[in-house]
Amino acid sequence: MPAPRLLVIEGNTPENRANHVAAGGTVASTGYAALLQELQPSAVVDICFPADPGANPPSGQALEGYDGGAITGSVIVIAKRSIIDIPTVALAIATVLLLWRFKKLQEPVIVAAAALFGLVAYPLIHAHAI
Repeated sequence: MPAPRLLVIEGNTPENRANHVAAGGTVASTGYAALLQELQPSAVVDICFPADPGANPPSGQALEGYDGGAITGSVIVIAKRSIIDIPTVALAIATVLLLWRFKKLQEPVIVAAAALFGLVAYPLIHAHAI
């Protein structure tokens, strides 16, 4: 069996990574890559930085060439770009409260609930455009 190829995608910008390191932290993707390598020593683990200008997958690899991966640092970036109006703020707060209350709430349940919320809220919010 060939060694698994894993891709760690660093979601933080170069500036955010530098600030994190300056504050005494480490670059999240480096930690993920080290952990994956520890868990699966035969794995080939690459790191890419799509938030960097001109970023490409490592060595020109297509994403299909990887067996799995992890995304790091993306929560803050996604939140800054996604939580932009009252419905998305409400959805974010509801999600945090549900996760706080129900510690074992599974991700597919959250995604399905958010999708249903979007299907109901979108037509109501954009009814004036019809």
